[in-house]
Amino acid sequence: MNSDQLEIQNLIHSFFHCIDDYHYNPDDFVNKFQSLFAKDAQFEFPYRNVSVQNHEDNLKNLCTKMATNFKGFNHVEYNVVIELNGNLATNQSYWAAYDKGQMTSLGRHYDEFVKEDGKWLFKYRLVRLRYSLQDGNVIDK
Repeated sequence: MNSDQLEIQNLIHSFFHCIDDYHYNPDDFVNKFQSLFAKDAQFEFPYRNVSVQNHEDNLKNLCTKMATNFKGFNHVEYNVVIELNGNLATNQSYWAAYDKGQMTSLGRHYDEFVKEDGKWLFKYRLVRLRYSLQDGNVIDK
């Protein structure tokens, strides 16, 4: 793994750290969450009818909403596959959410990244749900 891939992997993991640790210091974590995204970034979670553009406080509000909905949860990201192409990169990975030790949902992330001013940022994140304790098996296309 080269230094760009390592930086992107840390970026990917920082996404869930902001959500899981939000309640320790909300202002710091919403600002950090927004800083993970490029100015023209987009976040989509079609199964939950979420589509957010990074302008004004949209991503800060998304972080607060996710942290509130998942208070006390722990998230993991695994099987991260990063492909580099100059100042652009992609990722396909799996994620899972746990509440009190029980897995409550899992899915896939499809990401696009851009390197701006020497720093890797999310350009696009698509969240696909595969399973939730509430809904069972889901085919989120």
